[in-house]
Amino acid sequence: MLKIIISKKAEILAKLHDLYHAPQVQENLPYHLLYMGDFSELIYYGYVFEKYSLWDKLFDTLIGKKNDYEAKKYLENLDKIYLHRWDLIEAELSVFAEKFSQLYNNYDEKVRDILRKILPINKYFDEEYLLIGFNPGRGVLGSVPRINLEEKYIINTLFIGISTTPEKSLDLYIHELLHGLMRLNNINIPEEVEEEFINTLCPEGYLSKLLGLTETINVSEGSLQAYIHSYFEEKMYEKMDLLKYLELKAKNHYM
Repeated sequence: MLKIIISKKAEILAKLHDLYHAPQVQENLPYHLLYMGDFSELIYYGYVFEKYSLWDKLFDTLIGKKNDYEAKKYLENLDKIYLHRWDLIEAELSVFAEKFSQLYNNYDEKVRDILRKILPINKYFDEEYLLIGFNPGRGVLGSVPRINLEEKYIINTLFIGISTTPEKSLDLYIHELLHGLMRLNNINIPEEVEEEFINTLCPEGYLSKLLGLTETINVSEGSLQAYIHSYFEEKMYEKMDLLKYLELKAKNHYM
């Protein structure tokens, strides 16, 4: 079951979390330079959430899994922060969400069938939550998923840009979902190669093409890329899963 959430407080919470945790900004953003004027309120909330490890509580309250008084008050405060023309942005995101939801439903069984072939996946999340936010640039951006293995739910975030299509968004959504499914199914891949492994599958990888979400493959050459290319090219997914194939073909590989 997929539930899509679009709201101002979801938008701000997701972006604020990225500000503190996205790999591309985590070590390089000079927070002290941003702590001025109206923006200082937002940065201060991020400071508090980070200092007291409130992120999980906030996201769980946002999606309705918890009813925490402190988190609810913080979310109410975030909802009061001004976002320029949020009314128009929210309307655009809502239209996009409807298209994404239809595409997700159309592809759901196909995705599960193919994933069962290429990876030892037999468990899925009971609940999937997707926060759809605004990207003023082009393309679609994703965030590290929030995964609850005990209650079997996952929270993903996609920031939708000018040129984003539902197909590109679903491709990236599957990428982020795979991170969670690998943990849910105890598929152990060394942390240092997990991102490369999933990137080679999707978005715009060999799995993306097999699903019909892209016509061209756009992956970086790496230590796994040649093996994964041959796996899909030879349609070995009809005979064995990808991990078994890599074990046979790359016995000396660090996977």
